[in-house]
Amino acid sequence: MLVSHLHKFVFLKSHKTASTTCELLLQPFCVPRDYPCEMEGPCFEGKEGIVGARGKAFLSAVPMPKWVGHMGIGDIIDRLGMPSLDGYEVISSVRNPFTRAISQFHFNRSYHGLPPFDDPEEAISTFEAEDFAKGYPTDLALLHHKGRYIPNHTIRFEALSADLHQLFETLGLTITAQKLPHARRSDQDRLGLTTTDYFRNPKIADAIRVKDAWIFKRFGYALDPVHA
Repeated sequence: MLVSHLHKFVFLKSHKTASTTCELLLQPFCVPRDYPCEMEGPCFEGKEGIVGARGKAFLSAVPMPKWVGHMGIGDIIDRLGMPSLDGYEVISSVRNPFTRAISQFHFNRSYHGLPPFDDPEEAISTFEAEDFAKGYPTDLALLHHKGRYIPNHTIRFEALSADLHQLFETLGLTITAQKLPHARRSDQDRLGLTTTDYFRNPKIADAIRVKDAWIFKRFGYALDPVHA
């Protein structure tokens, strides 16, 4: 998550939506000029703005950081001590729930120190055994406050470059990076499997449609994984 007091924006970091790419591009506008902008780092709070802690080592620090990457909008408002974010542009990112579930699946495996799959069938069968009611954040609470979707700028994973350039134009800012930064892409662990390969069992697609119903409804993603 980010807050820029200088440029009046807040970035809410959703899960597996290229949010770290967005965060790294926006962070320079939240910190002093010489502050390092790296894939992992501690939280920062200053007159310029706020950066949530990123990376396993920094997120598990003791005491727990005041500001962390995937912090919900309600907690941000409370810790800022502001009644609302009036006057601030609120930004987040979104992704097709079917491909996001696959990405989260591979990320979880890597995060817990498990090796990538080398057998496509093992990957699919393990995916099918997952409990999608746990460990797969919907971002519903992260992006909503008092029953209302808060971001007024939502960057689509599927149109990342175009949406980012439009956002920067709207904010009156300039993208300084020569190419889009990104964290290690968990999608590279898919072994050439398609989205429909992962959802060969219709019950798995049903679980995602239920869990991320609000994303399908708000952003118009197709309800069949064949179109993901």
